[in-house]
Amino acid sequence: MFHRWRERTLHEGVCGRGTVVDASQEVLYMRMAPTEPFEYERTIQVKFPDGSTSEALESIPLHRVQQLADRRTIDCWPQLAERTKLGATVPVRYDEWDHSHIVLDLPALIEEILSSLDGSANA
Repeated sequence: MFHRWRERTLHEGVCGRGTVVDASQEVLYMRMAPTEPFEYERTIQVKFPDGSTSEALESIPLHRVQQLADRRTIDCWPQLAERTKLGATVPVRYDEWDHSHIVLDLPALIEEILSSLDGSANA
């Protein structure tokens, strides 16, 4: 379930960077129906300008990556695991007034991945 605060934070939140502090679930699970997507699960820690920190648990479903990457998911999905490994820095958005509202900026991350793939193709 995608909560309203998550959608609002993704569109209106402050841009920042977070660090992946738990990437133990490479492929979390495949749901009961074989058509359901795989998901990565990551815990991301964000350090705010005031020095405080907070963490968020994020699930990254394959179907969402497919929507954002269009037909390039086959290139993007393996890179996503690499870009979100333990210790990696990832784009996030957060509510400047409620630091418990943190979301992975998946559109920005997918754009970074696709740009790097385009750059390597042109090199």
